[in-house]
Amino acid sequence: MRSPRRYRGAMNANHGAALRALLLFGVIIFPLLPRDGTVLAAPNHATSRWYVLLSAPVLRRPSGLAIDRRGDAKASKWAYTTDLSTGRVIKFGTGGHVLGSWRYGRPGGSGTSLAVGGSGNVFVAAAPAGIVSKFSPSGRLLARWVGFRDPAGIAVDPAGDVFVAEAGAQTVTERSPAGAILHRFGTAAGFLQLTTVPPAQSGDLGTPTGVAILAPNSIWISTTCMRPRVCRPHSGNELQPDRVDALLTLRFSGHFAGYLGDWWWGLGHAADGTPQEYPAKESEPFAAIQSLTSTRQGTAYLAGTLRAFTGGQGLGVIAYSQYGAKTGPWYLPTGTRVHGLAVDPRGAVYVVQGSKILVLRTGRRGAGFGNG
Repeated sequence: MRSPRRYRGAMNANHGAALRALLLFGVIIFPLLPRDGTVLAAPNHATSRWYVLLSAPVLRRPSGLAIDRRGDAKASKWAYTTDLSTGRVIKFGTGGHVLGSWRYGRPGGSGTSLAVGGSGNVFVAAAPAGIVSKFSPSGRLLARWVGFRDPAGIAVDPAGDVFVAEAGAQTVTERSPAGAILHRFGTAAGFLQLTTVPPAQSGDLGTPTGVAILAPNSIWISTTCMRPRVCRPHSGNELQPDRVDALLTLRFSGHFAGYLGDWWWGLGHAADGTPQEYPAKESEPFAAIQSLTSTRQGTAYLAGTLRAFTGGQGLGVIAYSQYGAKTGPWYLPTGTRVHGLAVDPRGAVYVVQGSKILVLRTGRRGAGFGNG
């Protein structure tokens, strides 16, 4: 028969083991559990219900967002963001589970943008370091390219070519999968045109802030026109506000490039972001673009300040088809700046906002365009 003293000792040992297991769960396992379930209702749109997918302590300063869209569209996907506070790439499932991490650079910096290629490789463009790093899905460094001037956006087309929007150089650079420079598209006179390598003097349209794939040999580009440059987007009218954001399309073949057009010009606004109401097309909703991505079929998703739909102002996401039709908006729960945007094959929209990654399940594949 077990003695009372020995029995109490066994009980204490069991309690200690249980306590250690509980602490282990809290420190290691709990951050790996899905964050899905916390609902954040957007203030300006009754159908916008954003769920918190990941937050602290897993993330502190997330920046950039990309989803690996390979495989079954109905299955959970691998997704990636970076944490500026640690200089690491965070790999997670779109169901909310953290799958691992690796270092991409030094902690700090003003921001990153990410893209995933057709083979699953992960591209990280770090600004203002001017470095683009290429990793395998497991985090093995495959290549590192330097010399970019403030890379503000990155995208990979089906052929594996990499497009980088260089805000500091006012160009969009196209590189081969091996990193060789293929073309540089410089801004000029209200449209984008192909320039030589090294590029000629950039023009006066403004600064590219994002790039996304529209179709083979076609890309979306978001730009910002800042005074005192003379910007003439349409009708030959000089822009009067301090800043105007635009979404452009460019088609290219070999050494020739053609301007397809602009689906809209954002509302003019001052340098501090105050809308100035001119000279945007009156039917268009944006005052400022903060992030850009696209689906495999070329639908562009933009996050930024929306105005025209409510008569007021709020931060949200809207989608444009390659034919100019738009759907949304999906308003965000707060006015915190968006630092990353992605869409999965089922049309769910993901944003990086503050220290959180939020997800919106629209319930419509491709958010109304049948795209994935």
